[in-house]
This record gives sequence, structure tokens and C-alpha cells, in this order.
Amino acid sequence: MTPDAGNIFAEAARVAEFELEDLLAASTDYLESAQCYRRALSKQAYESYKKAIEKMEKRAINISVMCGYLYEKDLADFVKSDEFYDKAYKLMVKYNLQHSCAYTNEYMQAVIRDVSEELNKNPKSKPVGDFNQYRNKIEWLKEYHEKFKEKLTHTIAYVETLAEERNNTATKTDPISQPVTA
Repeated sequence: MTPDAGNIFAEAARVAEFELEDLLAASTDYLESAQCYRRALSKQAYESYKKAIEKMEKRAINISVMCGYLYEKDLADFVKSDEFYDKAYKLMVKYNLQHSCAYTNEYMQAVIRDVSEELNKNPKSKPVGDFNQYRNKIEWLKEYHEKFKEKLTHTIAYVETLAEERNNTATKTDPISQPVTA
């Protein structure tokens, strides 16, 4: 292996990271570049090893959030869910990353309102644009938009209930929030 091979793997890693947004591939390619540099006794090996580890840690953020969500939603195990979310948070702080959820309660309420208003105005109207691949779903939505609205409203209520249960569980298990008794 030569430094040229290391350069090729490093470039592949940059493409995977920034263009493909594939942290696993980026980490793997940085690791390969580091191996090539190390065999060629190049000082660039150190930086490539560090980048390989960093990409895996950033990928771990996504995995931690996903696991936290699954434990919260599917198992209602808020203690384990919080462990995963805390791990993600610590890694996010380490890399100065921020998370914001686009699907806030207000956003979902606006979706319900907008869809309902549009369908109530003219439930038989044709959608604008080329929506052939969604045609059956749009037709279903036109026909059953009240059921859709009801289902979406129930889903939001369920998520709010989970959030409330989560807060209650956190309050019960957090020793700082417990009153001190003498």
C-alpha cells in the first residue's frame, strides 16, 4: 500500500461523508486510508484514524436516538429510552451538533388544519403537479379525510400522552426533583 492509495481512500471517505452522507462508509474509508498511510509510514495515518473514529461516533448519535425512540414508543421504557437519548446528547455536545425536530405539535396541527381546509373547500379537486405515483393515496385521502384527520389527531394526542408519561417518570426517578424529608 502506498500513500497514493491512502489518498484515494481518504477522498472516497470525504465523498461518502459530505456528498452521500453515509457515515459508515466514510468511517470505513477513513480507516482504510489510515491503514494505507500506516503501511507507508506516513504521518497522515493519525488524522485518518481520528476521522474514522469520529464518523463512527457521529453515526452512534443516530443509532442512539433511534434506539431511544424505539424504547420510548414501542416499549414505553422511559428509563432505557433516556439512556439512549443521553448517550446521543453527550456525543452531540462533544461534536457541537444540535438537533431540532421538524415535527412539533404545532407543525402537525397545522398539517391537519391545512389538509382539512383544502379538502373541505373542494374534496373532488385534482392535485396540482404530477402525483400519479400517489394517486391512490390522494384519492383515499379525499374520500376519507375526516378519518385521516381523526387518526392524525389521535396520534398527536398519543404522542403528547407519551411525553407527559415520560415527564412524570423522569420526575419520579430524578432524585433532585424529589422532596427532601427529614
